[in-house]
Amino acid sequence: MSPGCSKDNKKTTPGARRANVANGGDGGGSGPAARRKGARESDSGPVVTTTNRPDARRSPGTGPGGVTITPPTAPRRPSLGKEKKIVLMPLASVKKLIWAKQYRRAINEAKKHLEVNEKSVPAMAVMAEAYFHKGELELCKAVLASINTLHKDHPLFLYLWGHLYLRDGSFALAVKYFERAVQKSPLLLDAWTMIGVRYLQGGSFQKALNALLKAKGLPGGNTYAMNLNIGSCYRGLAHRNNTTSFYVTALNYYIESERLYKQSANQTYVSALYNKAILFLDARNFPGYSKVKRLETGLNYLEMYVVLAPRMNPGAWAKEKAAVKALLNKIKNADLPAAKAMANAAASQPRTTPRTTPRPRRRTPPGPPPR
Repeated sequence: MSPGCSKDNKKTTPGARRANVANGGDGGGSGPAARRKGARESDSGPVVTTTNRPDARRSPGTGPGGVTITPPTAPRRPSLGKEKKIVLMPLASVKKLIWAKQYRRAINEAKKHLEVNEKSVPAMAVMAEAYFHKGELELCKAVLASINTLHKDHPLFLYLWGHLYLRDGSFALAVKYFERAVQKSPLLLDAWTMIGVRYLQGGSFQKALNALLKAKGLPGGNTYAMNLNIGSCYRGLAHRNNTTSFYVTALNYYIESERLYKQSANQTYVSALYNKAILFLDARNFPGYSKVKRLETGLNYLEMYVVLAPRMNPGAWAKEKAAVKALLNKIKNADLPAAKAMANAAASQPRTTPRTTPRPRRRTPPGPPPR
């Protein structure tokens, strides 16, 4: 401000006025003050500012009569945060939850897969299997009906219906459904396994062995349980057909079963201990073992099982405790002492060797006298 000039009679140059108009002023006052006087602002529409000078030049963004148009500002949307991402557990891992008896968690994980793809038959099958083991059979059947609607006679549909027939005691019908499943999908590991287990339980050892060897050759089939069942097939065949070499084969499968279990669970596989005990106790003639050594070996495995089973497999032990202890007492107090007594008696008996006298030589009769 120059000396002698007041605030009210301040002069402005034309250039300043033009700049002021462009900023929304009236040529003499400040921009914000002018906007407060002559403008209406709304949240959604453009901000319109008028000037009092009709000769005001238009600048970019102005309309007729010096109207300044400010583009509207988009209303700020409420922040909802980032969209939730669904993390999917692989269905193979969800199956392991079923084996670990974590049925509710398996169902929830399968539902996540169905949120991504509502027509995923493998996810439906995992859910149905979890419902089956959980005992919610109506829900299991409802999911199976959905599978059959999407895909008539899908292998997983046939396989799970086989389980339902198995639960009802319709064993022949269950095996039929399992076999239909593998006809449609020869790589269906679980169906081959169930065929083998059912034939094994029914005493059809050769059919069981064929199915289980097929299952073992599939991806994921070389498990401790698979080797245990194959060993039992060979044990049954050895006992039935008196093929003593199969006893050794069965033992090797039991040993492999123990190794795989130890590798995964880092503890002794008590089921393999029990099966090895029965293998030695039932064998008629185990290659390389006398009867006493065979019974002692079987007794040793059985005693290890009696010690470990109550702690490591309490459910099974509660059911078989009486029968196992009865077998243990029979071997320890009857069979083994009798075998030892027989072996001692045979050892104390002097060996009698038959007297061998040389045979008299047969003399050749003299020929006729020379003539």
